[in-house]
Amino acid sequence: MVAQHPDRKGKDHTVELYKKLASIPSPSGEEKQVAEFIKKELSKIGISYYTDDSWKKNHSNTGNVIATLNGSGKCTVMFYAHMDTVAPNLTKAEIVEDKGAIRSVNGTIMGADDKTGVAALISALKEIKEKEHPTIVVAFTTKEEGPGKKEGDLGARFLSPRKKPDYTFVIDDEGKAGSFASRALGCLDFKITFKGRGAHAASNPEKGINAIKAATLFVNSLRLGRSKEGDCLNIGTVSGGTFDNVIPANAAVTGELRAFEYKRMLRQLALVHRCAKKACKATGCSYAFKKRMLIYPLNSEDPRLMRIAEAAARRANVTFRSEDMYATCEANILHRKGHNAIVMRPGYWNPHSTNEYTTTEELVKCKRLVVAISEILSMRNPKA
Repeated sequence: MVAQHPDRKGKDHTVELYKKLASIPSPSGEEKQVAEFIKKELSKIGISYYTDDSWKKNHSNTGNVIATLNGSGKCTVMFYAHMDTVAPNLTKAEIVEDKGAIRSVNGTIMGADDKTGVAALISALKEIKEKEHPTIVVAFTTKEEGPGKKEGDLGARFLSPRKKPDYTFVIDDEGKAGSFASRALGCLDFKITFKGRGAHAASNPEKGINAIKAATLFVNSLRLGRSKEGDCLNIGTVSGGTFDNVIPANAAVTGELRAFEYKRMLRQLALVHRCAKKACKATGCSYAFKKRMLIYPLNSEDPRLMRIAEAAARRANVTFRSEDMYATCEANILHRKGHNAIVMRPGYWNPHSTNEYTTTEELVKCKRLVVAISEILSMRNPKA
């Protein structure tokens, strides 16, 4: 069994760190309080850090915090965890622990997504510093949960490590510690505006062309939901018209599509276009199309990362799983920038809700996995 290194009170340092972090409000773009807490903890450990100027570009009230622990050997490993939450206000979460489960009990999101990862990394650095280790870079980032989640908004988009890491682990996503993902969905959103012709619905309906009818035919012809390949297509809003006695001249439909491969996203986009054209042909409408690429897919092709993850799970006495991520995260951004990256789940559930929770066991497991990854990469001839 791997030692958990409890503090003087008998509890693992990771758990107490998490509770303190979760009680600090940090909605996306308002991460400064958490950043200051992190910097104080790093100073206590004696680890150097700096804050970048990404805030000037993504309009957060702080930059990303980057810590570096120089080590022996040529290997550099990088870990990421984001500081922000989806909480829409600055209400302080009231955190309770009951039979190992940690929750917020005052109707406020506590931010297990992703303060579990933040706590695990700080706690792991405290242990790793006392051992032989590779060079470790840790980035605590801003605006991962930002509105629209455009690549240009995420703090990770602006990170430029002084030395490109050999391996990158992004700590995020719902699920048990020990679960890793080498694939995460890319995301593209779109808006289709159907243009018909307005007319009075009673006195001269024959002169009108109903744009809402075209929008209805369009939506009904789509294959919504998730395919067996993991592709996802959704319609989020439908709007149009002015008055009940006027045939609507305009209607707008917005949605998003996701896939694990960019070429599959293009196939879905082509299908959306075909369905829009078909609806227009049937109704006499025309349409205008706008699309916005939010995040490209993560699809890691380097088997070494998963081998390292599996070896670390064995070393930390944690069950290993390889499971796709049906969402997007900073690993997508880093992969797009050429980083060798996968997702490492820290152990939380029901993110983005007031029912969010983590457990003391999962927090400690995540910390142990980070330590184990460091130990494996510090070996001269790691089996991974």
